Amino acid sequence: MRVNTTDRFKKDIYYLKDRYPEIVTDIYFFYYELIENPRLGIPLSNSCYEVRLANLSKNINENCRSIIYHVDKDKNIYFISIYIKSEKNDISEVEFEKILTEIK
Repeated sequence: MRVNTTDRFKKDIYYLKDRYPEIVTDIYFFYYELIENPRLGIPLSNSCYEVRLANLSKNINENCRSIIYHVDKDKNIYFISIYIKSEKNDISEVEFEKILTEIK
């Protein structure tokens, strides 16, 4: 099993890591949860899932993040996007489909 990141995910992390320096550690722990169960979270379309990731250093709802990821037929994982739930709504369907075509 390999974990890959999309350009979108890298941009999201770049934006968030200044405000939430622990975000990389949080994702690291999430990665190990995915190894145990690659189908965590709420199923979306096209083998994609959304997971709410709590901030490990703070227990505040505003700092909960949502990670959207895709699992392909070879069980490779692609991190698609990460965002703060209180700051952003879900990704639009058009944007979501565009990202998926880049992966495939």
